[in-house]
Parts: sequence; structure tokens; C-alpha cells
Amino acid sequence: MKKIIFAVLNLSLVIVSCAQTKCTVKKAYAFYTVTIAGAAIADENGNIIPPKPQINRFIYLEMTGTKEPVIEKIMYDSVLYISTIERVEGNTVVPVETNSENAKHSIRVKKKNSLWKIELQPADENTLAKEGKTDINISFKNSDKSCTYKIKEEILLQTAPRY
Repeated sequence: MKKIIFAVLNLSLVIVSCAQTKCTVKKAYAFYTVTIAGAAIADENGNIIPPKPQINRFIYLEMTGTKEPVIEKIMYDSVLYISTIERVEGNTVVPVETNSENAKHSIRVKKKNSLWKIELQPADENTLAKEGKTDINISFKNSDKSCTYKIKEEILLQTAPRY
């Protein structure tokens, strides 16, 4: 009987020691905006050149504690993005306040959590950003171990026209 109890205790110790470190991300929200220049451009022959949309991406992370997250990489459908991160003050934030439609996407942070805004740019400048990503992976460094958080959807926000 003592051998069985000893074996069960050792097995539970091994299982607990192999467990992954818990990510400190509580929730993540991915957003993007699309702006298109208002005036059409024509070439020297008078042919209209269709404007290229400018896509801006950003992610809000709700984290436990106040320590700034260490981001290793962010992948959007297997495209690498470069990130800049900044802390957001306050309990509630509306992602883009230029349109009343965006108010329904307001983010409310729980007590003792912090909110971080990550602005993104493609790592390769020649890569054209596409709308509506569905597989977003964020890799963090957490206590000398890596941790991955997945976001399944990206929300389109309304913006004012660009001229």
C-alpha cells in the first residue's frame, strides 16, 4: 500500500512539474481599420488608378497585473508583424472614437488587470495587408518560458474618410 501511495505522489509531482506556465492574458481583442483616399488618381494617359486601401491593425490585451508583456512575435495567417506596445490608462476604452458605430466595441477592464494596446505593421514592407484575418497567434515570453495566445476573429472598425 505504501508503494502505491508513493508512486501516485511521484506521478502527480512529475505531471505538475511538466505543466506549462500560465499565460497572463485574460482577453485579447483584434481590430483593423480600412481607409481609402477620397480622390482618384489618373496616370498620364487619363486612366484612373484605383486607390490602394490602407489597413491599420491593432490589438488590445487585458493582462493580469501591471507588468508590460514581452512579445516575441505576432503572426497573422502566417505573416509576421512588428509590434509596438503602450499601456492604456483607465477602465474603459473605445478602440476608435471617430464613429458612433465603434462604441459597441468598447472594452472594459476588470480590477487588478491592465490594458495594453499593440500597434502592428507587416515585418516585410512589400507585403500587402489583407482584410479580415482569422488566425492570429501572439507569442509571449513569460518567466523564461514561451506562451502562445490565439485570437480567432478580427473586427472591422469604421473610420472617417481620408482625403
